[in-house]
Amino acid sequence: MQGERASERALRKTRVRATNSYSHLLRSAQIDGLICGNTTNSRPKTLLSENKQMQGGLSGRPLRELSTTLVADMFYLTGGKIVIVGAGGIGNGADCYEKIRAGASLVQLYSMLAYAGPGVVKKCTEELEELLRKDNKGLEDAIGAANEELRTK
Repeated sequence: MQGERASERALRKTRVRATNSYSHLLRSAQIDGLICGNTTNSRPKTLLSENKQMQGGLSGRPLRELSTTLVADMFYLTGGKIVIVGAGGIGNGADCYEKIRAGASLVQLYSMLAYAGPGVVKKCTEELEELLRKDNKGLEDAIGAANEELRTK
């Protein structure tokens, strides 16, 4: 258990260093925007599929938390000056809202669109509008609103 925590901390530090390097590159190259988190080669411990040892990119629900953290980290490291498209694990309006609150200006549905069809876009939009109304926020106000609590600690 202790070794597992140490390896998780080491992985988190490595990810933070890499993210910091990318953010510096983005700022110096005058990039206007980036897509954060639509696939990963890592395998979250929560992944239950019997195919979890397969190689290749993982997309969809299993990387929702990881991609949200990446969105939050990049928003913070770029000072919110680069448009971020939040992707990875988005399946409903709450997932969209979480990415936006982390720092995304736009969200990308891909896996869920393939599984649920085009109606999922309307569903996500309606659910997102309801969440914004409930929090009495406009979309611009919501971008990055929960950044501090969602980024890597």
